[in-house]
Amino acid sequence: MRSFFLLVLGCLLAAPLSAQSPAQYTWTFALGAIAPLDSGEGVITPVLVANYDPTSDASFRMHYKTSKLALRYRPEAGPWALLSGVEVISTGDPGAFYYQGRRQRAYNFAGHSPYLGIGYLLMDEPKTQWLVEGVSTRYIATPVAEATDPGLKLPADQGEQRIGTQTQGQQGGLSWDASAYRLQRESQPSWQLNPEPQTEAHKAWGKLGYDQAWAGVSTLEAEFGAGSGLDLFTGFSLGGIGSPHQIPGYYRAEFRARSFGRLAVKHKVTFEGGARLFGSFEAAQFKSLELFGPESFDSPAGFSLGGYYPIQSLKGLPVILIYGQGVGGVPENSPEDYRRQLALMLAAAF
Repeated sequence: MRSFFLLVLGCLLAAPLSAQSPAQYTWTFALGAIAPLDSGEGVITPVLVANYDPTSDASFRMHYKTSKLALRYRPEAGPWALLSGVEVISTGDPGAFYYQGRRQRAYNFAGHSPYLGIGYLLMDEPKTQWLVEGVSTRYIATPVAEATDPGLKLPADQGEQRIGTQTQGQQGGLSWDASAYRLQRESQPSWQLNPEPQTEAHKAWGKLGYDQAWAGVSTLEAEFGAGSGLDLFTGFSLGGIGSPHQIPGYYRAEFRARSFGRLAVKHKVTFEGGARLFGSFEAAQFKSLELFGPESFDSPAGFSLGGYYPIQSLKGLPVILIYGQGVGGVPENSPEDYRRQLALMLAAAF
């Protein structure tokens, strides 16, 4: 049950398809929503997770989270893996665009990024994986009826080739996850949110965590990201619960960053019967992308409190409830000077 809790919470808070999943369940499902509280600017994010991850070495794996489908096939336990999927890059996953705490409704549009690639495992130990990969992506943007401003100039369809590496592992209480990529665009036409496009970009990201048993389990987590030539599609998204890079309480993907650093302190307590309480304090500093105005440096922070409770009358079906609140870094010109959100999920695995 412990691995199930970690998998479900991981699906809710961050869900890239890793080189190897620690899950002990073939199928995992989760259904719920993440909602800003007392807010006219934030949007509700529905959460739907379906994860297929058999324990055999030679296998097909699937991960679906709200608006992103990722597939991986690794034949005969060999080092090669076929990667494929599609991601909604605007109105589905990020939900909305923000500038100084105000939703930029005129810039709503629909977008998809189908991709296909191949990966090669340089290292595949039980607790350490190292993967190199080449991926081709196609970005497709379309207007949304009655939502996209008629005057909005959308980007033309464009292709991108990504070559890079990623590694993750765990040794004792220490864990790590990191990646670095070079991205090359076939063409990069100018459009309203990227007036000076670049055809080449570089991107690096890493996360380091350390667990220590102390009246439960305490975790110290440090994360960073940096790059050059990044835009709306390739930059880093920071925000509240469910964002790719989390600061509890804020709007989903409220901040779009060129580079960032993030520090988190987390604690979890387990009770008899499987119930758990957990909390965190998380702070970040980032340099914004120049999407709706000049770049800036910001330092948001927030805390979260939550619980995991298995409903015994439903054969242990767990309910997960998380409250998040921002405690600093709300933009000065934001129409709402607070950030609060609530996440509720039901999950099942077999």
